[in-house]
Amino acid sequence: MWDTHRLPAHAPPFARRRSTPFDTSARKTDHALLLLGACNPVASNALLSVLMRIAHISDFHARRNVPGHPQIPKRRARQMPDLIARAMVDIRDREPDILAVTGDLIDAPFYGMQDPEMVDRITADLQLIREIIDPIGCPVLYLFGNHDSPKAFGNVFPDVNADTLLNGFRFVSFYDEEIRDNAAERLGEQRKRFDRVLDDADNTPQIHLQHYMIWPENNEGYPHSYREARELKSRITASGKVTLSLSGHFHGGVDTFDADGTWFATSRAFCEHPHPYRIYDITDEQVLQTDYTIESPDTGCALFLDMGCLVTDVSDLTELTAALTEIRGREWALIGVSDPAGREPQEFEVQNDILVEALLQAGCELDAVVCRRSAHTSASAPYHIAQTDLGVNLEASRALTGSATEASAARSAGIRAAHTRPDLAVSALQRLVP
Repeated sequence: MWDTHRLPAHAPPFARRRSTPFDTSARKTDHALLLLGACNPVASNALLSVLMRIAHISDFHARRNVPGHPQIPKRRARQMPDLIARAMVDIRDREPDILAVTGDLIDAPFYGMQDPEMVDRITADLQLIREIIDPIGCPVLYLFGNHDSPKAFGNVFPDVNADTLLNGFRFVSFYDEEIRDNAAERLGEQRKRFDRVLDDADNTPQIHLQHYMIWPENNEGYPHSYREARELKSRITASGKVTLSLSGHFHGGVDTFDADGTWFATSRAFCEHPHPYRIYDITDEQVLQTDYTIESPDTGCALFLDMGCLVTDVSDLTELTAALTEIRGREWALIGVSDPAGREPQEFEVQNDILVEALLQAGCELDAVVCRRSAHTSASAPYHIAQTDLGVNLEASRALTGSATEASAARSAGIRAAHTRPDLAVSALQRLVP
């Protein structure tokens, strides 16, 4: 979830291709064929029959009705509905047999998971996502992740099929949760189903889906894998039944690789640039992976707004939000800058979301919020995060602040800045961005 550094790829070169290795018109023939390129010396110039084509997308972390922004700016939560819609058009053109959506559809804040009003907002966002994805033209398997409220998920997906037969493969989905110390465990009915499908007399090749990672084990920085990952992996491979195991959760992803006769893969997070999804082609002998991306433009020039000193102290947001909206209409991004100022992390997150919602209700939408995580974070860090994660051109950007200290921090990042009193914010803004 938090650590997005990519693991070393374990797959052979032919399983990590990035180019499109097939003509989609071949899917319309009786025997779909895949022409492998010279990057696979064993199968080069060979024609292999494709038994199953799976599209895999994961970790949207979307927010539309859910208030605020993720505290990790690279998760472009409020852009997700539009980008997902574009991805569905692209995926449909690839003609998959089935689409796997492996969790974290919504970026629900943990502080609101039990709040009835927040659950209603999460439900509304899940319904929006479902309305975008369902017309894809093939069966869709949805899972929830640790950022999706299981209650809200049940409201929107009461009809999930956890055990699905399609074209000679058995798709088995698991709905597990984090139990202790943010580590997921396969318990109760989910564990009973896991053992049953591996031990029953049905020898149909299985494809397992779950949000959390089974293999490779990856708990550096955050527990991305199941607490009992080694045991689960051992049971899967010993059964000889599971062709492919798909996961999400770890945003850096892991390319498809064969471990003791079962292929494992972890999708990269769609919420982060360059917004990737995958196609897996299963043949008699291997699983071939192809990555695609849905490009979104860099942010370009931005107006940074000091949320703590300006937004919280403005008694009437109407005039300020009108001026901000006019600037945004000129293709400037609006990015809030927030400092914890000694507040506890949850209190800080709640207050940020309240401020973003207040601006939105007043008619002005922020494109992102960048934060200082603690008193130890450098003064200019939020601005450099915006540059790195959002593609902001700092030299072309401006910052409107409520203190000389924040203005100095912006200038140290190469941004032209002005500090002003809340009652003079609009006139200062008009001088800063004429």
